[in-house]
Amino acid sequence: MDFPHVDALAKLLVLLLKYVDYSRSSVPFTRLSLLKLFLRVYRNCLLRAVVREKENFNQRPYFRLFANLLQGVPDASNDASPMFHTLALFAHCLHDIRPERSPGFVFGWVELISHRMFMPKLLTCYPKEDRGGKISVKSRKLFHSLLVDLFRFLNPYLRTAKMTDAIRLLYKGTLRVLLVLPHDFPEFLVRVPLLVLRRHPPSCVQMRNLILSAFPRNMRLPDPFLPNLKVDLLPEIRQSPEILSDKTRAIDKMPQMREYLDKFLSGNTSGDMLKSSHTFYQRISEMLLLPDYSPPADGTYKCRYNVHLINSLILYIGHMSIDIIRSKRSGALNDATMEIFCKSGYNARR
Repeated sequence: MDFPHVDALAKLLVLLLKYVDYSRSSVPFTRLSLLKLFLRVYRNCLLRAVVREKENFNQRPYFRLFANLLQGVPDASNDASPMFHTLALFAHCLHDIRPERSPGFVFGWVELISHRMFMPKLLTCYPKEDRGGKISVKSRKLFHSLLVDLFRFLNPYLRTAKMTDAIRLLYKGTLRVLLVLPHDFPEFLVRVPLLVLRRHPPSCVQMRNLILSAFPRNMRLPDPFLPNLKVDLLPEIRQSPEILSDKTRAIDKMPQMREYLDKFLSGNTSGDMLKSSHTFYQRISEMLLLPDYSPPADGTYKCRYNVHLINSLILYIGHMSIDIIRSKRSGALNDATMEIFCKSGYNARR
């Protein structure tokens, strides 16, 4: 079905953004201000229509309008700097109309976040003109938030394995998006795996493997079947991974754990640090339990441990281990701190 009025509206906005000279106006107004105002009206109209029309909501005109804007608006300016701000406005609008708020628009939403004029441009937003990589980090965080919105919507259906035909089709579309990311944008996935996997139930093995299998294109993976392979001697073992989020936020919310952990890693504790019977491991395992855990009434699986805190704990210990190895100029895996890292990770996963 054609929507000539929708195409005309999108073309009108693109022409206004491209040819109107806002510098001569007495009122301070920019192209980005006009685009922001239009997207705000678009968001409000869509959310009202979803609530008002419910099952009769027609997502095609809204999808067509947004897709036409994606194809025309970024080309309205040849300057590299406004490109990121323009894409950021689109990303914020997509976040505002996320599937949790507009379930009737979920299929069009998924196609928009993976649009060829949005996802590739946002994840590769002018790295040459970017000073210090700030724009690249911000653009990746924006797309990460959209992925989390999608997985948060899918999580209840995947956790209970009660999938309708529509949810099953949406799951297949999500897998196709994830297939593109490790192939074309692996640098993005290697920086957000824990953040994305927080919204995944353990049963989604295929989706988790797609995310965890990503590695940077400039890295050559060692052959795991080599008989004399020594992982501790690889140069990459001394490099801390780059993670977009604050990896210690969960630990900072528990000052007692942070103080107890720092005291133990500094060696100010009694007993052999390498023995599994040390009180440290039992105490940490107790701190990782959810305080208000109760088994689900519907019989589904629910982890009794704070998974977010476990991820932060393992990353925190791993980063400290790398710093100690660098200071000692030793890469041996039998280093005491690395043993603590391995035992803590094992106890936390039990």
